Amino acid sequence: YESRPVARQVMRHMCYSTTENYGLEIGPLDEMEQADVVIIVAEAEQCMRILQGYARKFGAPQSLSCYGNQAMCSDLTAKVLYSNDINISLMCRGARLHTACGSGEMGVGIPVGKFADVVDGVAKTITAVSDNQVKQGILDRFEDPVDIGAEIEMDKSYVNALRNYDARLKK
Repeated sequence: YESRPVARQVMRHMCYSTTENYGLEIGPLDEMEQADVVIIVAEAEQCMRILQGYARKFGAPQSLSCYGNQAMCSDLTAKVLYSNDINISLMCRGARLHTACGSGEMGVGIPVGKFADVVDGVAKTITAVSDNQVKQGILDRFEDPVDIGAEIEMDKSYVNALRNYDARLKK
């Protein structure tokens, strides 16, 4: 950092776990008996969808922050545990190296107790935010559309609604 005051300011806003941890268990969520945090590394647009799903149920995240340092440690784990709120990370050099994530990927940390609601929120916002091509791709991946958890309506989205509104204004 450029100066001690800047470094102190960043350090004050980072979260650190106060428990003694001896390891990390990583695996499929349905096999985790005592998970605390769900960490997803994905492309920025997928992370946007996760945040939209979160906002549907919980409103605006209250404590989003990231610094480009301490991605997995602070941004996606300690911060999420401390705040019981979703957080994002643009990842750091170490996280990028050890997760082999791509240059267009970022991370999202979600308290495990909120994860099912976030998934539900993502499903229930498909119609509003996705175009027909994305919707069809989602439908094609499910044998039974009921398994998606929400009805997907083609030709309906807030973008289409805005276009229709603009067209009516121009008349």
